[in-house]
Amino acid sequence: MHRLPYACALFAAIATAPAQDPTAAWFANGAIPELQLVLADDAIASLRQEPRKYVRGELRETGGATLRVSVKLKGSAGSFRDVDDRPGFTVEVRGPGDSDFHGLVKFYLNNGVQDETLLQEGLAYEVFRRAGLAAPLVTHARVFLGDRDLGLYVLKEGYDERFAARHLGGVDGNLYDGGTNGEVHDDLERDAGKGPLDRADLEALAAACAVRDAAARKRAVEACLDVDRFLSFMAVEVMICHWDGYTQNPNNYRIWFDRERRATFVPHGADQVFEDPHAGVFEKFAGRVAQVVWSDAEWRAAFRKRVKELLPLFDPPDPLIAWVRAEATRLRPFATPELAKSWRGLERRIAERARHLAEAVDRPEPKPFVVGAGGVALGELPWRVETQCDDVVTERLDGKEPRFRIAAGGCGQCVGSFRTKVLLPAGRYELRADMTMAGVVAFGDEGNRGAGVRISGGQRRQVYQGTGERALAFAFEVEALREVVLVVELRAVKGEVVFPLSSLRLVAR
Repeated sequence: MHRLPYACALFAAIATAPAQDPTAAWFANGAIPELQLVLADDAIASLRQEPRKYVRGELRETGGATLRVSVKLKGSAGSFRDVDDRPGFTVEVRGPGDSDFHGLVKFYLNNGVQDETLLQEGLAYEVFRRAGLAAPLVTHARVFLGDRDLGLYVLKEGYDERFAARHLGGVDGNLYDGGTNGEVHDDLERDAGKGPLDRADLEALAAACAVRDAAARKRAVEACLDVDRFLSFMAVEVMICHWDGYTQNPNNYRIWFDRERRATFVPHGADQVFEDPHAGVFEKFAGRVAQVVWSDAEWRAAFRKRVKELLPLFDPPDPLIAWVRAEATRLRPFATPELAKSWRGLERRIAERARHLAEAVDRPEPKPFVVGAGGVALGELPWRVETQCDDVVTERLDGKEPRFRIAAGGCGQCVGSFRTKVLLPAGRYELRADMTMAGVVAFGDEGNRGAGVRISGGQRRQVYQGTGERALAFAFEVEALREVVLVVELRAVKGEVVFPLSSLRLVAR
């Protein structure tokens, strides 16, 4: 059983199989290997032209073996660096069948450019394991590309059949890569496993989430998802502030389907965790499976309970801070003043997150926003300002007719908006408003240009600019209970727009 007596044995939840595994023992021994990737000039040239295409080379470990490997560059928009900079690498051992790197045939060398501490990803997976969930093993390595010293890297276990055997109970299943913002209904790449190749497991989960009747949808999801494990997965992701994971983005994840075709989610790319100690816990669920689970009252209550059960992992924060200090001691020979300072900052954020979580778990569940047949006025809700340039003007004009005013400055690409959050049940809605424009000139050729209203993540079809009055309506659908951000905005080179607060309404369709 996955369910544990959380209150008295939480830390016993660390999986026992990895602890008995020699590969896990190597990851845990504290040593920092020195690794040299040796690539021929033509291989380097190939990586310049096609960085995602594997090239052949050698991996030499100081005091250890020399292995034949295939290497390609890794990283998404934020972390990718080219081969002449400080790139991240995916490494696969390509020697004889029994060749491996400390039990690994696939692993990653992450450059850590989005994690100044070089500890956050390892910390995240440590929390997942303490919650009884599968997560990759992580250590560090000093990396050379030829004779060029690239410095300290995060070395992470790869997602392959050895990962499945080590952490997921065997290889008789399928492990899928969520890709970049991929969803369960997308054509996800299959990483590993010996399960059927018909993709029926993934398609069944996608189909279950798409069932419109709530009761039928719940039964369908229960048949192909380990809901209990998924509740813990969701809880850990939001508690560690993994904003770029499946639950809240969705991004950076794997899905494992066992021989019974039941899904278990596996974390990935958790290098930006604990960065916002005050991030919400029960507010944002963007992954389709997370939305479905959150939309069910029974599962929603179970999720809130699971967060409370897992709170001892964070509060008091001393065990997590002790983990950070132990890792910092191990990395001390490589520490610059900036790196050491980042570790202290991480400790402070962990402590602050613990305080925030302790307060959040006891807050009552917010009630859904009720939108009657005639709609509901929005002017009295708490609206906040969001801008993407320094000289856009956003102001609330009070008086006989309160209004939101947004005016472009001189930067040439002014973006300013007023936003508010509402928790909406499933349904179809329209956000309505009146606006008066004066000399608005939209910029760019992407969506959401000029003045208008929408929801965050939505696209306006019309480009409103010029001078005049307009009555607006932005239609959208909520498939399951979730928080929606309503937006009134200006994206313009020049001009201004005014929205009367009395005209802001949300209507059920």
